Amino acid sequence: MFNWPFNDPRFWVPIMPLMAAITLHGVAYFKENKIIKSLSSLLFVIYIILGAFAAGYMVYSSFNKEFLSRNQAKGVYRNEYEVHFFGKPLSDTAKTIDPTIVNLLKRYD
Repeated sequence: MFNWPFNDPRFWVPIMPLMAAITLHGVAYFKENKIIKSLSSLLFVIYIILGAFAAGYMVYSSFNKEFLSRNQAKGVYRNEYEVHFFGKPLSDTAKTIDPTIVNLLKRYD
């Protein structure tokens, strides 16, 4: 888990329900051990808080086009996203704009 090769949070989606199930199983399995039960409950609360934060981040980045264009794919296609959303690149560092990427964004938006 700690050597996760992907930077995109969407790759955690299949893993997180499994972690929640393991945490809940720990609570049920260690009913008599108060320390482990408390740690399992704490881990579950942390899981819920991080999930709420991730959902909020995804909603924010979905509705804020400028933020999305800066951060999608680590900003590699920033100029193309800005051309797609705003009609022109907003950054003054735009040297080249790949028309293939712009066409893909227009086609699948």
